[in-house]
Amino acid sequence: MDAVIVLLILLFVLLAIGVPVGFAIGGATMISMFFFSDLNMVVNAQYCYSGIFSFTVMAIPYFMLAGTIMSTGGIARRIVDFASALIDFVTGALGCVSMLACMFFGALTGSGMATTSAINPGQYVEYLTPILAGGQDVLLLVFSSGLSSTYQNSLLAAEELRAQFPDRKLYVVDTLAPSGGQALLVYHAALRRQEGASLEETRDWVEENKLHLAHWFTVDDLMFLKRGGRISAATAVMGSMLSIKPVLHVDDAGHLVNVSKARGRRASLRALVDKMEQTAIHPENQTVFIGHGDCLEDAQWVAEEVRRRFGTRSIYIAYTCPIIGTHSGPGTLALFFLASHR
Repeated sequence: MDAVIVLLILLFVLLAIGVPVGFAIGGATMISMFFFSDLNMVVNAQYCYSGIFSFTVMAIPYFMLAGTIMSTGGIARRIVDFASALIDFVTGALGCVSMLACMFFGALTGSGMATTSAINPGQYVEYLTPILAGGQDVLLLVFSSGLSSTYQNSLLAAEELRAQFPDRKLYVVDTLAPSGGQALLVYHAALRRQEGASLEETRDWVEENKLHLAHWFTVDDLMFLKRGGRISAATAVMGSMLSIKPVLHVDDAGHLVNVSKARGRRASLRALVDKMEQTAIHPENQTVFIGHGDCLEDAQWVAEEVRRRFGTRSIYIAYTCPIIGTHSGPGTLALFFLASHR
């Protein structure tokens, strides 16, 4: 409560002496955080940056700019007049004209491809607080730091939560794995907990074995990789024309790496199983995860191929997570298993 009072007083004082609103808000906030926050200023700065690093927040000024340009140029008025001329005669025309005008605006601006953003520290704190408050300890297995800032944000949240719940255990592990690879690590960690391993023993097992978790996958539409900057536009066009499919994996640093190419869809799927044959540790006794981007028949073919070659019985097929699917597109097929190396 003292911090809030000081914040408000400082804000009104700075505004009264003519400080611009943005600087007044920022200055009052920083001074209040300096005197009343338990975290150091470096962590506070990182936390603030992570909070504003949002696609939604970043889009607001651009939408305002686009609206100003269209209004000044007269485009907005002409669109509304055109929509009004089409359906102004119907009952409830105001709402109908607004909807039709918005449709025209959407058609003019285009619909962008889906994007993703990292989990921010506030979301971690919001989700984990009830768990820790309920007397439970937490082992957090986080998405690869090589592909996202999620891990760094989890460390910021963990520092705050440890100060808030000093009697609870909170461990954070960078899995260096995305999607089904992360899920397979969680699966093995849960098995060890069921077998009686402590939270620390489970954490240590994950740290020791995360680089033995192999991720091999291929995509069907090269344009998604081109959009993410992983291949050039020329490579995407030529590859699509020649039906060349990339074979990719996640390396020891958690980065996505293009390893080889295959001619045709079936050849790329067979290449995934070939990689498993080369590196898998006792594949007949393993639990294997297969992720697919709305290509269930291909996933089932890979599962049958794994069973035929290695006698593996425990195979789980699931959709690729939306985060990876956004960047790899429909037709993504991924194979996850424990191996001698990635």
